[in-house]
Amino acid sequence: MENQNKNLANKENEALLLPQNEKKKMTCSSITCWVLQIILWAGALSLLFMEAYEISEYTDSKYIEPGFLVIAILEGCVYIYYVILQFCSPTFQYLIHKRNDVKIYDKMKQLFNNPPLIKFVCECYHYETRTYTTYDGKGNSSTRTETVRVVTRVAQKYFNYYSSRDVSGLFKLNYDESSVTNKYYVKLELLTEFSFADAITYSDFQKDKDEFYNDNLHYDTYMDFSIINTIDGLTSYNLINITDSNPCGMSAFWFIIFSLMGIVQLYKSYINSKCIYKSFTIRKIISSRYSLTTEECNIKYKRVDPSISFEDENINLQASEFGYISKDFQLVLPTPEEIELAQKYNDKVFNICDNKNDGLNVEFTNVKDKENNLDNNSNSDNNFNSDNNLKTGLIS
Repeated sequence: MENQNKNLANKENEALLLPQNEKKKMTCSSITCWVLQIILWAGALSLLFMEAYEISEYTDSKYIEPGFLVIAILEGCVYIYYVILQFCSPTFQYLIHKRNDVKIYDKMKQLFNNPPLIKFVCECYHYETRTYTTYDGKGNSSTRTETVRVVTRVAQKYFNYYSSRDVSGLFKLNYDESSVTNKYYVKLELLTEFSFADAITYSDFQKDKDEFYNDNLHYDTYMDFSIINTIDGLTSYNLINITDSNPCGMSAFWFIIFSLMGIVQLYKSYINSKCIYKSFTIRKIISSRYSLTTEECNIKYKRVDPSISFEDENINLQASEFGYISKDFQLVLPTPEEIELAQKYNDKVFNICDNKNDGLNVEFTNVKDKENNLDNNSNSDNNFNSDNNLKTGLIS
């Protein structure tokens, strides 16, 4: 009976994982790139046909030349847009960040270990209308005005906290033999989410943010304010070798060559045939007044502690490897008044909710990321995003 329950639990956990061998659906960007490439081919064939038809002795070129010029201009515009779109594609980013010298579990252990960085940034500016006078060769003058943005101050400040902990859960790469045949790399797309371990931390965060905002608000006429959240060593798109082999032609150099030749979509298909796909969310919680590495926290967060399953090998990390304590931050315990004031932020706190229908259900209050719940065996909500309309992750 015990073995039967264990097998059932394993099947449930397997069902919670995203498909790892291919993306779920073709993106709009990918479809657009294919359409543009087909248009490029069609345009090039049309130009060759018109050129051949024009030099024939039975053709009146006065009708051919204008059409040839129009198609050539359209072909050039499509080509430029096509190349720009390709250089902005995820595949190019994957190839830029290709690593043969880093094992995938070393990469994940590094990210689980590194604490999050939370930075407030403001840019103060105003607009000036400037007048320019120019003279031509005959001494005639012409005047034009231009409105320019003048930045007078750029300030930044890190939010200091005492402790952080990784709550990403299970990172699992588990394939059958048929799915990894002739596969050499993992296309690893990494996202980030941050939340608060307690209400007092969110209260400290709000206070720190408001003070920084107000200190710079009246420095100039306008101000742009943003919050940048990242982790040292994080890149959104990672191409990591999972074998000792390196197939021919997998480099950013060849991507550029095939892009300029207008056949890079075929090259992308070749890249995809050599890779498996994995998306994963690195989740961190922070506390400004308490340690998240105590024995009590180890018990509380045990189900969401980061672990790695790869090639039938399970790596369970110790709390000391993913729990961070700041050595430069002087810890000041909150007063009863501060705790009472912070109670209104209880809905911003990271919680672990028991759910009989799900082996692992981690909730970041306000937003449930169902897709990443399947991938990481957990649910979460990025409070920074909901409060500041900012997207974390994809920051290198």
